[in-house]
Amino acid sequence: MYNWPGTYMDQNCFAPCKREPEHIHAYEGITSCVNDHDHKVKGYTSEGIAYGNSHIHFYKEYTCVSKKHKHKIFGYTGPAVPTNDGHIHCMRAADSYVCDHYHNYLIWTCPEKKVRKKC
Repeated sequence: MYNWPGTYMDQNCFAPCKREPEHIHAYEGITSCVNDHDHKVKGYTSEGIAYGNSHIHFYKEYTCVSKKHKHKIFGYTGPAVPTNDGHIHCMRAADSYVCDHYHNYLIWTCPEKKVRKKC
C-alpha cells in the first residue's frame, strides 16, 4: 500500500518498508498560467488500484514555488491508455486555492517505470 510521500507499507511491516513498488508511474508537467505565472509539477503515483477492467493510481504532491507560493495537487489518474511502450494515465484537475487563485493542469504520466527512473 502506498503511503505518501514515497514510503510503502505492507501487512507484514508496521513501519515504512524499503521494498521497490511493483507498478508506479513518474509524471512531470506544468500548470496553466494564471496571474502571469505557472508552476512545475513532478512526482510519482501510487501503485495501481483496480478499476473496472483497468486500473488507476493516486497521486499527491506540491507544485514548485513560483511567485513566493506553491499549490497542492492530488487525485486519481484516469484508467490506463495503451501505448507502444505499455500504458500511460491522464491526470486532469485543478490545484489547491492559494493566494486568491488556482491553476488547472492536464498531465500524462510516463510509461510504467521503476521508482527513481526518469521519463
